[in-house]
Amino acid sequence: MKRSHFQRAKHGDDYHQRVSHKIDNMFRMRKWFLFSLLMLAFPARAQTAAPSQKIEYRRDMPKSVACLMPRGAKSLFWGRFTPKAGSAPMALHLFDVGLNSHDDYHKHLMLDVFLLLNKPRRVNRVKSLSSL
Repeated sequence: MKRSHFQRAKHGDDYHQRVSHKIDNMFRMRKWFLFSLLMLAFPARAQTAAPSQKIEYRRDMPKSVACLMPRGAKSLFWGRFTPKAGSAPMALHLFDVGLNSHDDYHKHLMLDVFLLLNKPRRVNRVKSLSSL
């Protein structure tokens, strides 16, 4: 929709872009703040109940996990942890599906939980949560 000359003169074309960009940044910071609180608080609470390792944050993830993402998805987080001492290691994978939302303020995220098997590069998807 084209704006009238009066609206462009009053606010300028960049004004609305700057405001929407600021709102988008505020939402993104709030989203990552809540996610980091969740990731930091849950392992600390679990460690007080039973001896376990904290989540190990990594940038590289196995190719077998990367091929399970839909086309156009962007990986945001990959972390490994051991829920209980002596149990099999598990991993979390958070990624952006890359779908176009109806507005710029909602993102389509998915979280996959994997069981890491003893064989190298072998994983088993335990749970997949969508629409985070």
